[in-house]
Amino acid sequence: MPFDDFQMPRQQVIRGAGLVLAAGALAGCGDDSEPPAATSEAPATTSEAPAATSEPPAAAPDGAIAKTSDVPVGSGVIVDDIVVTQPAAGDFKGFSSSCTHKGCAVSTVANGDFRAIIQDGGAADHFHYTLTYSGLQGTVSQGHIHFGQLSVNGSIIIWLCQTSTNPDPTGLSPQCPQEGTVSGRITAANVIAAGTASQQFNANDFAAAVAAMRAGAAYANVHTLPLSPGGEIRGQIRVIGK
Repeated sequence: MPFDDFQMPRQQVIRGAGLVLAAGALAGCGDDSEPPAATSEAPATTSEAPAATSEPPAAAPDGAIAKTSDVPVGSGVIVDDIVVTQPAAGDFKGFSSSCTHKGCAVSTVANGDFRAIIQDGGAADHFHYTLTYSGLQGTVSQGHIHFGQLSVNGSIIIWLCQTSTNPDPTGLSPQCPQEGTVSGRITAANVIAAGTASQQFNANDFAAAVAAMRAGAAYANVHTLPLSPGGEIRGQIRVIGK
């Protein structure tokens, strides 16, 4: 059975089998158009400082960006203009420290991944998704799909998760964890009208939401408080295969 697979890691791609939409991994880039929501990638903090040693740490081998032991699980490090993360033990990812949406330098090591699959070649009336993220500096308040192309802030059209601080107006999305994975099922009932009237995006228009994701005119965003009300991590959704 043909299907669309939407995936989103830090800020580069969403992938899958069948017709695939990819959103880059969610990375630190705010969206200033939605004041209630906050998303921004920031390095995870720890309460303990590294133990002092009398000898300087060994350098990474020639040609290596960093030693694996220097990259904490669930967080990462910034080396020159590269962000190296380890979202799960043994799973290392590298990204440019320049935000692909705003062109600014990123000082956060938060990372995320959004994936969705639409069956029946897109003729289905729903899709299932998973949203995974870690290393966020702020307190997670909400997660969404926004209607907007690369480098442009757009209105929320689908809530992926909610909190008591920022509840989903439809009441249908699951609660956002501070980190980890949240999953759900999206139907027309989850689709809300764009807050910006000029975008002319109507509530319950599931087909339009899917079309926007296929066209690269939608992005996933995880919001945190209090530092990044516009969004801590964001990744554009796009088709990457079939």
